[in-house]
Amino acid sequence: MVRSLLDVASCAILLFALVTCDASERSVAVSKEPPNVLLISLDTTRADHCSFLGYGIDTTPNLKRLALQGASFEQAFAPSPSTGPSHATMFTSMYPIAHGLVKNTLTLGEEHVTLAEVLRDRGYQTASVVSSFVLDSKFGFSQGFQHYDDEFSPSEGVVHGQEWEGIPIPSGTFDRRGDHTTERAIRLLESRDRGRPIFLFVHFFDPHAPYAPPEPFRSRFSTAAKGQDELSVQAAYDAEIAFTDHQIGKLLAALRKSGLERNTLIVIVGDHGEGLSQHGWPTHGVQLYEEAVRVPLLISWPGRVIENSVVSNPAELLQLGPTILDLLDIEGQGPLFESRTWTDALEGKGQLDPHRAVFLQTDSPISRPTMVEGEDHSAREDFAIRWNGWKFIEGPQRTDALTWSKQVSAKELFDLGMDPAEQTNVLSKFPEQARLMADKLHQWKAAHSAEQSTPASLSEEELQGLRSLGYVE
Repeated sequence: MVRSLLDVASCAILLFALVTCDASERSVAVSKEPPNVLLISLDTTRADHCSFLGYGIDTTPNLKRLALQGASFEQAFAPSPSTGPSHATMFTSMYPIAHGLVKNTLTLGEEHVTLAEVLRDRGYQTASVVSSFVLDSKFGFSQGFQHYDDEFSPSEGVVHGQEWEGIPIPSGTFDRRGDHTTERAIRLLESRDRGRPIFLFVHFFDPHAPYAPPEPFRSRFSTAAKGQDELSVQAAYDAEIAFTDHQIGKLLAALRKSGLERNTLIVIVGDHGEGLSQHGWPTHGVQLYEEAVRVPLLISWPGRVIENSVVSNPAELLQLGPTILDLLDIEGQGPLFESRTWTDALEGKGQLDPHRAVFLQTDSPISRPTMVEGEDHSAREDFAIRWNGWKFIEGPQRTDALTWSKQVSAKELFDLGMDPAEQTNVLSKFPEQARLMADKLHQWKAAHSAEQSTPASLSEEELQGLRSLGYVE
C-alpha cells in the first residue's frame, strides 16, 4: 500500500514537472516573440506645455498615464526647430548638418539608412500614417516603409480653402486632423499580418498653427482662459495638444484591445517646440531657444522599461533610433548603431551622461512679412551648443524679433542655471566660457558637416502651400 501511494505520488510529481516545464517553454516562446514598435511623433509640441512633465494645465492625461508605465525624459532636445530635419535625424541617427536635410522641402538622400529600413530587413512589417505634407514621401521619409499613408483628403484637413498669414492655401489639403490619423492607424493595426511584428510610425500635426481645436477641447480650454469667448493663442495651442493626447489615448486603447500592449515598445516624442512669442517669434523654425527645441519624450515597454521612472539628464533625438534597436537586440553597423543609447537608464542600470553636449541648428527658412524695409530676407543659419548648464548660440547678425528694428548680437551665451528662460545674454561677462563653447561647437561642425540635400521636385502649387505655412520663402 505504501509503495502504491509512493508510485501515485511520484507520478503526480512527474506530471506536475511536465506541465510546469511545458508552461515554462510556452512562456519562453512568448517572450522570444519579436516585440512590436509604435513610434508616435507630435508636431510642434513644447515639453513645458505637457502636464505629464509638470505643466499646470491638464493637457496630456493619457500621456501621463503612459508615463506611469514607463520612463519620461525631463531634458529631451530636437536637433532643429523644424519638422523635416528633426524627423530625418530620428530616422537616421545623424545630425541635420550630416544628413543634409537642414530645412523643409529638401530630400533625405537614399544613401542614408533609416530605422524603417533596418526593421523591414529584420522581418518587420513597416507602416506609417503622417499628417503633414512636410513628411510627404517625395522628401524621402518613406524609405523603408512598406505602407506610407501621406494622402490627405479635403474632408480630413484643416489647412485648406482659407488664408494663412495673408497667403491663400492652394486647393489641395496640406494636413490631416488627428482623429482621421488615428482611425487610419487603428485600421493598420487591425489589418496587420499577425505572423510578423509591426513597426508603426504615426505623426500628429494638430499642435501646429493655425490652432483650430475641435470641441469639446475648444470649450474646455476657453473655460481655462477665464471664460473668454475667443481662445487666447496659448489656450488654443494647449487645446490642440489635449486633442492630440486624446487621439493617442484612443490609439493606445486599440493597441490594448488587439492584445499587443504587453509586447510593444511605445515611443512618443515631439519633433520641435513652438515660440509662442516668448522671444518675439510666435511659431518655430527661426530660433534655437529652449521653447523651440525642448520636446516631450516618453518610452514604455512592460517588463523592460522601469515603470514611473524619470530620466533627468540631457538626451538628443539623435539617440532615439539606436535606443530602439538596442532594446530590440538588433545589431548592425552605421549611424543607427553608433550613438550611445538610453537603454541603461530605461532599464534602471545607470544614468545618462550629465555632461553630454546637445547640438542644435536651424536654417531659418521662414519668411517675415513684418521685417523692416531693406532688411536681407535670405535665410540665415544658426547653430547652438547646450552643455554643462550653459547655452551658446552663434549665427549671422540679425534683427531683434521683438522690435524688428535694432540689430542683435550674432552670438549669445546664457547661464541656464541662473537664467533658464534665456533672457540675459552674458557673453561679455563670461568671454572665456563663450570661447570654450564656440570651440566645441566648431569642432562638432567640422566633424559632421556634409553637403546639403537636394531640393525635392515641387510644383508651384506645392511651393505656394509651403510659403503660406511659413516653411519657405
